[in-house]
Amino acid sequence: MGYPDFKTYIQDKHSSLLQDEIAIYVKNCHDGIGFHSYSVLSVCEETVDNVEVHSVKCHEGLGDLITMDVNVAADIITKGLGEKPYEADRKRRLFIVHLTGELRNGLHDVRSTGTEEYHNYAFKPEGALDAYLLPYISTDQLEKIADDFFEIYCFDAVYVDYMLPVDHIMRELKMCIYESPLPDNVFGRVYFREAKGTRFVKFHPYMPEAEIDTEIHPGTIVINRKHFFLGSIGSPLNTIAHELIHWELHQRFFELLALLSDGSDALSCNADPPMSDSHLNGLQKAIWWAEWQANSLAPRILMPRCLFMSVLMQVYAEKYETTVYHCFAEIMERTIECVAELFGVSKLSAKIRAMQLGVTEAEGVCLFINGDYHPPFTFRRNALAPKQTFILDRTNYEQLMSENTEFFELINSGQFVYTGCVVCINDPLYIEKNRFSQRSDYELTIYARENVNECCLAFDRTFCQDDSLDKDFYGLCYLSKELNAASHTKTTPTHDLQNQDRKTRAAEAKKLRDEGNSIMAMLRSLPTGFPETLDSHIKMAKKHDGRKMTNLELSKITGLSEDYIASLRKDPGLNVTLETVCSLCIALHLLPCFSKDLIRKSRNQFPQTGDGYLMLALIEDHYTDSLDAINEVLQDAKLKPWGKTVK
Repeated sequence: MGYPDFKTYIQDKHSSLLQDEIAIYVKNCHDGIGFHSYSVLSVCEETVDNVEVHSVKCHEGLGDLITMDVNVAADIITKGLGEKPYEADRKRRLFIVHLTGELRNGLHDVRSTGTEEYHNYAFKPEGALDAYLLPYISTDQLEKIADDFFEIYCFDAVYVDYMLPVDHIMRELKMCIYESPLPDNVFGRVYFREAKGTRFVKFHPYMPEAEIDTEIHPGTIVINRKHFFLGSIGSPLNTIAHELIHWELHQRFFELLALLSDGSDALSCNADPPMSDSHLNGLQKAIWWAEWQANSLAPRILMPRCLFMSVLMQVYAEKYETTVYHCFAEIMERTIECVAELFGVSKLSAKIRAMQLGVTEAEGVCLFINGDYHPPFTFRRNALAPKQTFILDRTNYEQLMSENTEFFELINSGQFVYTGCVVCINDPLYIEKNRFSQRSDYELTIYARENVNECCLAFDRTFCQDDSLDKDFYGLCYLSKELNAASHTKTTPTHDLQNQDRKTRAAEAKKLRDEGNSIMAMLRSLPTGFPETLDSHIKMAKKHDGRKMTNLELSKITGLSEDYIASLRKDPGLNVTLETVCSLCIALHLLPCFSKDLIRKSRNQFPQTGDGYLMLALIEDHYTDSLDAINEVLQDAKLKPWGKTVK
């Protein structure tokens, strides 16, 4: 016999125990009028009938022990005092019956530890399990759980590059793993009971592999060598990590599944997991949550945050020094590809992990939209809200064109164009003919790829089936060339776009176009070396009175000597610090694009830290401020001043 949920099982198997416990409680604590905290004697005989289990709350115990708070409704029947028995009164009351039991190959030795009248006490998630014995895990707990897993099982492991030390973890957990010819729609399984199956075995190095029948013991992970979790966005390690989470967190859940369905022996990772729990009920919803927990934690234990960020910053610094690039986004893309190889995951998994850890620049790299590769781009940090994106796939673009009149007019007017990836201002500063793909007529210029927040529209990204939950790993996978974004996500114009007046937007676009033409012409005219570029900026700069900037004036502002400034304008062999270049940028009030260009030519870069972010923000957002004001901010942040301050 199968049961839809745990409360139905308790109702069927242990209703007599519940009725007896409630009857004892009523006899000791009820006087015919109400309940008391001390023993009372009722004049009339009272019995309990019509016991109904409303819900079950569970908590972990030692070993296989679980404790159950069973919320029960029951009728208290008061018998009359006449010569013949009759029902004088019937009241419906709520109770909590506390039970314990051993959950292993069934629920055994169930006994009561007490009964009380129902009260809505405060919920404590520590050690709590839901009605299907799943642990309560919220999104903000995921990183901590992954950190704990790393500390317990990987702390003293020997790594190959930075790949998950599977063999070490298997020994720690007393598990084993092998490949098996699983169905195409199953990536892997973890077994909780004895079972029979097949596996690949090679009896001699020069002989072909053979499939043999084998006994499968609890704690065995079987993976499909041809298919793995989320296709090209995953790797065999993704499947292994997924099954490890099931073994670590869901053994009680499996025992309950076996209890309710009479005979399950394994949990499977399916090729097409449901994307939302909004239309699921009961056991289906519990399975969805178990998969959500495994899917969300798997990349986090594959790429622990401390280890991942350390490797990411180290690789980025190396790529910055050695990579020939046209824009900074290309360095980030090479970095993500290298980090993915070091951790043994796909580059899309590494990209998603970087975005989870706050590296928002990763959204613009490793772009596969509708199966087509697009060159990487970057944008200013905090340019996007948490559920916004610059990326628009073809399906959502066509839907907006057919359903959103304002968006249609915006594109039809020629002010903006769609590149197959983003919607950008139609201007030569930002748009050029596509040289790489025939799926779109346009692509972003190098300048636009460096400044997408300046020229591209942002969109709100929602999930078609249900947006009430953080879809996390599932949701971010919509960029995968193996997944169809249109079936899971919907992209709509942002609130700001919908409320902008078209004339205002057109005027703003024209202003940006005119400014862009001037800036682009100036950028193209700049020399390739640092001294020559600095010299050009100084020659073009003017003081407040309209006269030309001089070395003496720059010396007064920055604290640098006239001779040193003169040398910087001529000698390419001089080493110049990041602080010195930034002081010159602020003193000259250079636009952010010119400042970044000058800093790059000086062979400096902002560190990938909070301090680096602060310095970049000052260059981007406060270039019109005085250097003294900038240095006050740096001083408050306990950072080195830009230039030389005079005490």
